[in-house]
Amino acid sequence: MDHRYQKRMSVYWSRDLKKELKAFDRLDTSSWFDLWHTHPDWKSKGNRFPENRAIVAKITYQLLIYAECLFQSRSQPVQIFASICEDTGNNAVYIHSENPNGTPFPYEFSDTVWDVPEPLELFGIVDNQIHQIGLQKFSNESVYVVRKREVS
Repeated sequence: MDHRYQKRMSVYWSRDLKKELKAFDRLDTSSWFDLWHTHPDWKSKGNRFPENRAIVAKITYQLLIYAECLFQSRSQPVQIFASICEDTGNNAVYIHSENPNGTPFPYEFSDTVWDVPEPLELFGIVDNQIHQIGLQKFSNESVYVVRKREVS
């Protein structure tokens, strides 16, 4: 990867992360959420180089942790999880709770296989003591899901 491109992308990712953090800061954590989500790579720039894919995955995980911290003092239950997709523009962090729209809560991760080996772009990023990685297979794509481990 060209040094100038790498520097330009570093500035881009930093600016993008700050924008996403501000979006989380505007949320009313006491409200309801119907699979609310945000995409850290709206423009799919992470697809261009493997290094970019890893950066988008890292930013997605950072946003997941940030959201979990924002909602830790919430009295009502909430689900927070991230998706890591083949197209980095589809990576997202989701917030879900009971809601008046009738979307089932908790969200059931049907057909998700949990505790799978981490994909290359998540290697060394996810703390497996705190979070677990699941895999969902669709006809056209595999999607990794990262969520907090359930305490048993």
